[in-house]
Amino acid sequence: CRLSYPKNMRHLIALTVALLISASAMPCTICVVARNGQVIAAGNEDNANIDAKSRHWVRFAPAENKDELGYVGFGYDYSAVVNQAAMNEAGLFYDFNALPLHKGTNEGAEPANILKYDEMIKTCRTVEEALKFLDKYDIDGIAKAQMVIGDATGASAIVERHTTTKRAEGKDFQVGTNFRTSTTHWSNITCWRFKLCTAGFQRDEPISIESVRSLMERSMPKGDASISWYTTICDLKAKKVYLFRKGDFAKVAEIDLVADLKEGKRDIDMDAFMQAESKPYSKAG
Repeated sequence: CRLSYPKNMRHLIALTVALLISASAMPCTICVVARNGQVIAAGNEDNANIDAKSRHWVRFAPAENKDELGYVGFGYDYSAVVNQAAMNEAGLFYDFNALPLHKGTNEGAEPANILKYDEMIKTCRTVEEALKFLDKYDIDGIAKAQMVIGDATGASAIVERHTTTKRAEGKDFQVGTNFRTSTTHWSNITCWRFKLCTAGFQRDEPISIESVRSLMERSMPKGDASISWYTTICDLKAKKVYLFRKGDFAKVAEIDLVADLKEGKRDIDMDAFMQAESKPYSKAG
């Protein structure tokens, strides 16, 4: 979607925002880790285990001019405008956690809607560039969310409408779940998914696609009310994505972003994509 859109698009954006933030009670686990020469970002897209939430897409969007970057995005059928998660060909990644409402604004910044994230992923190569870009805008669509962002250099941050939390000094990883990072003290964190991933990364062991995959599998929702509809594990240096569907970590579809963008612009139903592209997962990656 381009930022020059018809007037009726405003209604679609408003609906998309409402649907994006409606799942604030649903869990999601997102992380960025840079270690042993690798940078890996991952996210479980968790939501209600109901049919209305079950249809998703994979979006390949090649650069449309020399000043843009191509990307791959992932999202819901009911939210055709907004990528829930994306990685561009420079290795910039983002994904969202849903949160309770925060009334703070990016004071003094230009009011903007969530299509600014589309512009960001098309034009920014690093976290630093993305934060400078986003600081110019007050994006109301993130009032009930936070964005975990990382890049191929290993930098990461968690962006809210009113503030940004950079990775803690001395840490090589950052984890976001469904509490507000900027206002929650470490001693008050109760999220078991955050604790599981943090403990896994604090062991200071080498990381790999397999080690991160294992954490994502273990941090899936418990019980039948919600489900990890899909999981993305992104090698930000190699520009590859490992896509798992509906909590099935025995099969994976591998996306080579550089090669796949050459096939042109397209949105593909995620189930059809998995049927065509998935193969048995191997720990060798």
